[in-house]
Amino acid sequence: MTLDGLYAYAEENGIPVVPFPLGEVEAMSLITSDGRPCIGIDPDRVSSKQDEKVKLSHELGHAVSGAYYNVFASCDVKKKAENRANRWAFEQLVNRKDLRKAVKNGLTEVWELADYFDVPPEVMAKICHYYKYGNMNFPS
Repeated sequence: MTLDGLYAYAEENGIPVVPFPLGEVEAMSLITSDGRPCIGIDPDRVSSKQDEKVKLSHELGHAVSGAYYNVFASCDVKKKAENRANRWAFEQLVNRKDLRKAVKNGLTEVWELADYFDVPPEVMAKICHYYKYGNMNFPS
């Protein structure tokens, strides 16, 4: 999905995306006092359109899957929520069927796939790992 596609998805689903200075945090998804999701992205912490695309897809993943936690949550609760958000984001950024087709057409290097799907190589490597192994236990 493209960056414009992600913004359209957010709009169609009533999820406002607000440019907002967040200090140490680059982007966040939260539930407003009336129970609706909202996403804030600090424009000063976005380095490129690819970076914005990855941040927005991840925060939409939190909003769509309800994968929220608070500052007092245990590490395993936070990890579960982050993994759910990443799964949603990965599946939106690179569809499994499209990835198979790209590989079948000769794009086999992570950097080639990253260029093709317009995501950073480090994100593409995680997406490939996710689709190959079905988990988020990325090698370090």
